Amino acid sequence: MAKQKMNLPAQLLSVVTLSVVGLLLSGCTTTPDESYKKAEMTKPLDYPPDLIAPLTSERFAIPAADADPVTTPISLPETSPAPHRRSSGGGHSH
Repeated sequence: MAKQKMNLPAQLLSVVTLSVVGLLLSGCTTTPDESYKKAEMTKPLDYPPDLIAPLTSERFAIPAADADPVTTPISLPETSPAPHRRSSGGGHSH
């Protein structure tokens, strides 16, 4: 009986090791699925009639790589700071 108890941890370790190795090998493939490279568009995409199609604008066009950089500064609207209110006694405000 003592001999069986000593072999139990070794048997358990070998079963766990073989299971992990089997799971790792079953998750790996030798050839990747590249069928997406042969896919072609069969018809244009449909969109609901109540959806407004975006308008194209030159404003959002991507400039060519050799184009001059855009140097127009971004101007933000001026804002004045909010007026400071003093609390009316009590030592703290909520």
